[in-house]
Amino acid sequence: MAPKVIRDPVHNHIYFDRKTDKLILDLLECREVQRLRRIRQLGVAHFTYPGAEHSRFSHSLGVCHLMKRALHHVSVNDGDERPPSEVHRSAVMAAALLHDIGHGPFSHVLERDFSGDHERRTIELIKDESTEVHRALSRHNRDVPGLVADILMGQKPEVLWLRALITSQLDVDRMDYLLRDSHFCGVGYGRYDHEYIFHTMRIHKVPPDDLLQPVWLHKACRVIEEYLFARYYMHWNVYYHHTTKGYEELLKAICECAAELIKDGSVSAPPAIRKLVCREALTCSEFLALDDGVLMACIGA
Repeated sequence: MAPKVIRDPVHNHIYFDRKTDKLILDLLECREVQRLRRIRQLGVAHFTYPGAEHSRFSHSLGVCHLMKRALHHVSVNDGDERPPSEVHRSAVMAAALLHDIGHGPFSHVLERDFSGDHERRTIELIKDESTEVHRALSRHNRDVPGLVADILMGQKPEVLWLRALITSQLDVDRMDYLLRDSHFCGVGYGRYDHEYIFHTMRIHKVPPDDLLQPVWLHKACRVIEEYLFARYYMHWNVYYHHTTKGYEELLKAICECAAELIKDGSVSAPPAIRKLVCREALTCSEFLALDDGVLMACIGA
């Protein structure tokens, strides 16, 4: 059976085997993942860089693709010494795809002041039995929802090396967003050789705890330096751009003003929007009703 092929402007072709990657294909159809199409990766940066209209959905696909590439190189480089089990492979691929489903409108812009920690919300959505992602994970294997949550939280020693592939100083999440943000912003700062980073990666026990972690051969120094400089230049030239930071503060001020108007009865708003701007606890269902378009429609009204 021919694999599922998704065309991507950054990675060109993304392949998913219809049998071994069935869980990923099922998760792609879930409401919580599809919602990421309506949340911009870079918040309000599109006001500064008009091309920066890409979504959390395309980024999550890219992270999942890079995780698959990383696991392939682990298998090739370490042979039978460090193979993840089939259930661990499925779980870490799923974790890569789902790692951002807890983002609220405009991603990080409103996270600290309004929508709450996206990592905590991601775990809630994965564990909540009413969500489509939880049901998809459970159909694959009843232990997978807990295992995916464990990988994302990184609290169990046996999954720390898998978590490090997703969240560390050199991980597939950062690898994708540097390449993707650079491409869509039309700048060259975020480019580096990610395939060579995978090629030189090994999984070994690291002192003092002798826990498995990704490590790199010495010959990878130059390409890792290239990656670190990419991070540095993208932060100073794109993520911390003064115009973008100004728009972020403006959006926060609008939400603060909306909260005051709602509280004194001057305006009305849908329950989810009211709870968001007034910093009230949101249920999973209310949270999933929020995205960039919903918030902008209320601002425009």
